[in-house]
Amino acid sequence: MAAWLAGCALLPALVLAAEPVTVQLMPFADQRGSALPRLLDLADVAYDARWCRSPQPPMVFQVSYDPAPADARFRATVTAHGLRPNACYQLKLMGRPGTPSGRGLWPDGEPKINDWLGRHGRWWDFARERTVDNFANDVETRHLTPAQRGWVAGYIFFAGLVTDEYGAVGPMPVVADHSWHITGRTGQESQLNREPGTDRQVSLRRRPPAYSPMASSGSATLWMEAERDDPPELPLLPPGRHDLVLLVTEETFHAETAAGGGWRSVLVSDWPTTTSPHSGRPWVTQRGAPIQVTVAPRAADPPTVWLRLPRPGDAVYGETLVQVSAEAWDNAAVTVECAVDGGAWEPLDLNEETGYFEAMPSLPGDQAHRIAVRARDAEGRQTVLPDRVFAQPR
Repeated sequence: MAAWLAGCALLPALVLAAEPVTVQLMPFADQRGSALPRLLDLADVAYDARWCRSPQPPMVFQVSYDPAPADARFRATVTAHGLRPNACYQLKLMGRPGTPSGRGLWPDGEPKINDWLGRHGRWWDFARERTVDNFANDVETRHLTPAQRGWVAGYIFFAGLVTDEYGAVGPMPVVADHSWHITGRTGQESQLNREPGTDRQVSLRRRPPAYSPMASSGSATLWMEAERDDPPELPLLPPGRHDLVLLVTEETFHAETAAGGGWRSVLVSDWPTTTSPHSGRPWVTQRGAPIQVTVAPRAADPPTVWLRLPRPGDAVYGETLVQVSAEAWDNAAVTVECAVDGGAWEPLDLNEETGYFEAMPSLPGDQAHRIAVRARDAEGRQTVLPDRVFAQPR
């Protein structure tokens, strides 16, 4: 059976550090009015209308995961059938939001890992069924009340799955080491943040009854779009025991027609049986199986730091905005500095509106420039990014 791991080469046989735990995902009733089913394959070839109207076999999606990964990354092997043929799906790792009073989506939620996932991915408000923040910072999320945050789930889209002509996937290993925004496709209008080296060509065999007898086989090239301007690589999971959720969503490639779908989520590992405040209907009819991953204690990692602005290839001169994102592994305070053209390290102040550390040095326009940044935590652990060279203005 054909399978495709978005953004990475296909992995060798998965080596699990502990006895794997196997869970079966269950149907998820997406409560958004815009969550339309996708009636086209990943190359926008329509499925046969009679097949779409006929009863479909149940979707079977099995996940065998490592409950104690030695490398502090979520690792699993996925096997599925009964999905749509030649279709692309997003595999998401989601937190369980809740409040200390037990209110919110999950009465026993875990805010710490939920916030970690949101900071490195994105946020979804299940009370209002909408996104939270502008995907460039987390300002709106920080301004929510505790009661509102109890419904906002942080998640990362870490792997794209492509089914074969029978709607099957795997067995295929996956690892949550990247944070993606969408799966892109050659010819797609939106090509922001196209990540170098992620192009994959997939063969598409089209057979009845899912397709018209006249449908021909073909191929398509897919690629990954990074979630944020940061490098898409994820930091290691923080130490502790984490209750996580796996959610499977149909990829729609920013479709402009109803037949292209609306990022409908179709399968989930576990979910509360309560009703949605948005629609008054439940997402699931029964509880599933929790995904519990334990990460061993380790020496504290140094802070992570990214130079967001200027971007690679920019020609910088005059008043130049230097914008840096940085955080400690335990979300403690960090100090951020930059050095221009090998000069002294200068502190960057945190801009509460953008959520980034910023400075505005004045750079002469008659030369190329080098900018280095570093972040340091209270214990003195630091990460230094090498100089990034920016071209001389023409």
